[in-house]
Amino acid sequence: MGGLKTTLNRWYRGLPPVTAAVLIGLATSYVALLILRLIASESWEIAWAWLALSPVDPWLRPWTLATAVLLHKDPFHVLFVGMAFASLAPWVERTLGRRRFLLLLLACLLSGSVLYLAVGLVAGSTAPAFGATGLVLGVMTAFSLLFPEAELRFWFAAPLKAKNLVWLIVGLDAILLASGMRPDVPVHAGAMLAAWVFLRKPWQPAYRRRAARWLDRLRGRR
Repeated sequence: MGGLKTTLNRWYRGLPPVTAAVLIGLATSYVALLILRLIASESWEIAWAWLALSPVDPWLRPWTLATAVLLHKDPFHVLFVGMAFASLAPWVERTLGRRRFLLLLLACLLSGSVLYLAVGLVAGSTAPAFGATGLVLGVMTAFSLLFPEAELRFWFAAPLKAKNLVWLIVGLDAILLASGMRPDVPVHAGAMLAAWVFLRKPWQPAYRRRAARWLDRLRGRR
């Protein structure tokens, strides 16, 4: 037991500060809400309704643009997003620096929430969104842009190049939609788009020149 504790302490101390703070926030909020659910289910329902992101009168609860990321009903869900974030976020934070990484997280968080509300208002949806999956997918997108040739292993699957990670995410969302499950696709798409814009800066002349060259090559293949 002591060896496990020592290993966990070393692992945690090796995390950069923003990554560590996010993981602590996810774990603390899950445990706190779980305890509240066990001892006072009515209070838990009220807290959940006040923290989840809902397209119904969202201007009355603007804080939900950020607080929905703290909500997880399934322990496997929070465990999965925590493991994914802990695996990739340190690399992104060390590359961008603490300040830029924090700005990236805020951009992904707010973009995913705003796009979800916009789609919900247009479609007339009342389903609330919650969870940190969108935030994690934004970090995954950033990792794939910063380290495109890095090889990732998912359990017993074959190695995957990081540059193909985005297409894997899009494919999984499409499969879930086709199977009848309803992932928060606007949240995912908004966060991933924010990461791309944050790192690629498409408004700069250098990017426009690269895009023009890519279009020229594309036309030459026809």
